[in-house]
Amino acid sequence: MKLASIFFGTRQGYANKCQSEHWDRFHATKSIDFTSPKLNYLKRATHLNKLKFLKLITRKKRGIHSAHILAYQYAIKNNYEYLVTLDCDLQHNVADIKRFIKELKFNNFVIGSRYILNGKSYLKGYRKLLSYYGNKFLKFIFQSKLNEFTTSFRGFDKKTLKLLLKNKIKSTNYSFFMEVVYFLIQNNIKVREIPIIFNERSVGLSKIPRLEIFRTFFNSIRLKFFNYY
Repeated sequence: MKLASIFFGTRQGYANKCQSEHWDRFHATKSIDFTSPKLNYLKRATHLNKLKFLKLITRKKRGIHSAHILAYQYAIKNNYEYLVTLDCDLQHNVADIKRFIKELKFNNFVIGSRYILNGKSYLKGYRKLLSYYGNKFLKFIFQSKLNEFTTSFRGFDKKTLKLLLKNKIKSTNYSFFMEVVYFLIQNNIKVREIPIIFNERSVGLSKIPRLEIFRTFFNSIRLKFFNYY
């Protein structure tokens, strides 16, 4: 089995705290979405390049959606069977990836869900309310059995990655995650939800702008009533 596990770092440079000690048995890659001066970040992350199983990918800031598209392209180019994406701010537990791999043997796409049995979110305040009711709204408007549309803790098989790259997802930034799920449902991809524990951010700050709430709302309306798929 050939697996690509791609971490997405934060501008504060905490990608080097990705619990890499758990990954000595995997070939892992790291996609960094730069939003701060590159040289300062690379000084902190230099030691990562000493890990044989890890490849550090750097790029200019083009939005979180373009970082994930880059991950899809990387996995296909290097002939990986599976791709698992997750954040590097310690909100996602890398130990869960074993469960993603197990489910990918029988499903095309696996998404970690905070809102099913045994799933949990430790978000606080308005972010918790927005996440919970935002996913409820998407479930309702898409008339879907899924309960989670927005987390980036996801697993893909090669078939799914090729389909996503062949058909351009129109939403950008954080709306991209929602549209990917909707697109896969519309194309009869076999989707599986598995419970995850989503921890409160232990390092760094949230990068999601409030404008993204309205963008996701309007993009969901566009998808529902002006379906491009």
